[in-house]
Amino acid sequence: MNFFEHQDRARRNTGWLIGLFLLALVGLVAGTYTLVMAIFLGGVEQLAERGEAMAQLGPATFWRPDILAGVSLAVGGVVGAGSLSKTAQLAGGGESVALMLGGRPLPKNASDPLERKVLN
Repeated sequence: MNFFEHQDRARRNTGWLIGLFLLALVGLVAGTYTLVMAIFLGGVEQLAERGEAMAQLGPATFWRPDILAGVSLAVGGVVGAGSLSKTAQLAGGGESVALMLGGRPLPKNASDPLERKVLN
């Protein structure tokens, strides 16, 4: 396989990874929305038991675009902040990656044979 075939394969893999990332993001939003609505509807049911319910529960109660928008913004914000943070950490190049993984700078005049091998 030559360079150009590797490059085409990398582009296809990048497309797949972006698609999977977006699918995971949709899954996170759906799961979080379901959890938030379950908590919200649980509170409404408790009010109904005490006779303080303002609306009858039904399938339409579960669909709340305003809450979905809020959950989407919150999940997107957390994921976006994490992505920006990691991108900023990795922007330093190979040295910053090595330091994050527990590496240390080697002196030019290292006496250890393994360190000298790495320097070559």
